[in-house]
Amino acid sequence: EGMELDILNGSKELIINNNFPPLFIEIWGEDGWRKEVKYYKKQYKDDIFSWLLKFGYHKGIHIDGDDYIFLNEDDYNRTL
Repeated sequence: EGMELDILNGSKELIINNNFPPLFIEIWGEDGWRKEVKYYKKQYKDDIFSWLLKFGYHKGIHIDGDDYIFLNEDDYNRTL
């Protein structure tokens, strides 16, 4: 919780070298954070989405609660 961007940055080469595979990520919404740090409550989720969009992932398929599946554009277009 709160390390998603660190994990994504640390696995960037793995993601690129594996042709941007589907990613399943739990991202808490504003109400999920117990911390009183405004960044996590307001900006963090958007920063994760921005990182993924920068690498060609679709905004995300909301599964349930705080769970999302992110597909690269090609995979996303094939699922439509």
